[in-house]
Amino acid sequence: MDKILRRRILVMKGLMERLDATDLGLKERSQGKMDLRTSFDCDMLNFMMYLMDSDGVIEESEAETVNFYLNCNVTAERITAYIEEHNLTTEDYTSEIPLTMQALTDADQTIVDRRDRKRWEQDEKTAREHDYFLDEDDTYVPTSLLLLEIYKDLGEAVIYSNQNVDEFENEGYTAYIEKLKKYMMEKLSMTEEELAQKEELLNEDHTRGRI
Repeated sequence: MDKILRRRILVMKGLMERLDATDLGLKERSQGKMDLRTSFDCDMLNFMMYLMDSDGVIEESEAETVNFYLNCNVTAERITAYIEEHNLTTEDYTSEIPLTMQALTDADQTIVDRRDRKRWEQDEKTAREHDYFLDEDDTYVPTSLLLLEIYKDLGEAVIYSNQNVDEFENEGYTAYIEKLKKYMMEKLSMTEEELAQKEELLNEDHTRGRI
C-alpha cells in the first residue's frame, strides 16, 4: 500500500484543522455543528464503501485498504452489515456532492474573490502561514484540487486492492471522479487548461515532497 498517500491524507487533515480555525472553515459556516476533518473522514469512508459495494461484494482486502488509509479497524463483514443496516445504495451516494468538496470549493472561491478585490496582501500572509497551496509565482492551487487528487488515489487503491479489477468498480470510480471534477471546475470557473496547469504545480509539489 502507498505510504505517501497515507501521509498526504494526514497532511490534508492538518490543513483542514487550520482552515477550520479561520472564517474559511466548515466550523464557522456551520456554526460549530460540523468541522472539516470529521466531514473528510466520513466522506472518504463513504466513497470507499460506494466503490466496494459497486460489484455487490465486499472483499477483506478492501476492508484492509480502508483500515490502512483511514486508520480504522473494520472487517468486510462489518462494512457489509453497515451498508445493509442503513440501506445505502450507489444511487443515494452519487446523487449529491460530498460536504467536504462543497466546503473546500467555497473556501477556494472566497480566497480567489478576496485576491481579485485587491485584499490579497494580508490573505497571502495568512495563506503561507497556514500552508495553503500558493505557488512561488502566486498561482493559487485550490485545496479542493488536492481533495480531488486524494479521491483519485483512494479510489484506485480500492479498485486494485485485489488481483481482479472489477468492471463495475472501475466504471463507478471513473464516473464519480468526473462528476467531482466538473463540480469543482464550475464552482471555481476553471477551464481545462487552467486545471491542467494547477495539476502540474501540485504534482511538482508531490515530487519535491511538500505534500
